[in-house]
Amino acid sequence: MAAKYRPAQAPIVSRPTGPHTASVIWLHGLGDTGKGWADVGDMFSMALPSVKLVFPTSSLRPITLNGGMTMYGWLQHLCSCMVRFNSASC
Repeated sequence: MAAKYRPAQAPIVSRPTGPHTASVIWLHGLGDTGKGWADVGDMFSMALPSVKLVFPTSSLRPITLNGGMTMYGWLQHLCSCMVRFNSASC
C-alpha cells in the first residue's frame, strides 16, 4: 500500500510576470527539497514570463537504499539499479 503524501512544507511558487499560459511542477531528487531548486524560478522568470513554476517538497520517509534513513523522497528506493545497470543484486 502506498504511503499518503504529506508535504513537509508548502511548495515554493514562482508566479508568472506576464499572462499565465503554462505551469511547470519541478520535482526534486532524493534527499533534496523544493527550496533547493527554487532559484531555478528566478533564473527562468525573465525568459519564461508566462510560466508559473511550482517547487513542492516530498514527504519524509525511510529510504531502504540508505539503510532506512529518513529523508525526503518521492519514491521508495530499494536498490541502486537505476545507477548500476549491471547489478546482479536487483
